[in-house]
Amino acid sequence: MTGDTVIETKPLDVRDRAEVERDLSVVGFEVESISGDADGTPVDGVAQLMIFVARAR
Repeated sequence: MTGDTVIETKPLDVRDRAEVERDLSVVGFEVESISGDADGTPVDGVAQLMIFVARAR
């Protein structure tokens, strides 16, 4: 350890619901559900989080 501070920046890739659903479908998955949090709250359009549950076809 040198005590130096290292800062690394990377762009954040943000995709909308349709893009994620399409990408999952293209690689052989079917979306079973999408929620806005770990409690299963529906995505309301302003949620900062989307949890996708998908199963391989």
